[in-house]
Amino acid sequence: MEKAEAEKTAGTALKMTDGLIKNNVKYNGELILIDLYENYISEAKPNVVSIMGLTTTSQKFKTKSGIGVGNTRDDLMNAYRNYPSFTVHPAWDEKGEKRLKDTGYFTLEDLDAGTQLSFKFVNNIVTQISVYLNEGC
Repeated sequence: MEKAEAEKTAGTALKMTDGLIKNNVKYNGELILIDLYENYISEAKPNVVSIMGLTTTSQKFKTKSGIGVGNTRDDLMNAYRNYPSFTVHPAWDEKGEKRLKDTGYFTLEDLDAGTQLSFKFVNNIVTQISVYLNEGC
């Protein structure tokens, strides 16, 4: 979604992000973090500011499979065990030096759509959901 349409939907101005700082938007009373970058859309629109990703910790948002914040790691495995491309990996501290023993990520990748759906889990409970465009870089 391009910036102008996203701002209209959000009801607020959005700023370009750097991957660390995100736009905080309330949607239906729930907080959504939005990453906004300049992207290549097409030859007619080579440099367009648009949404690259959304993240939430709200329990109100669920996937088509019914998975959301509050589900367990086992729920993720049961729902997506036959998905053609998924990874499960540990999280690391902010410096990238120490593996966090109680935190990890379960990520589904749709190579055809160029998207990733990622679930962060802490102590085997989903605490965050993110969806991002994946340019394959």
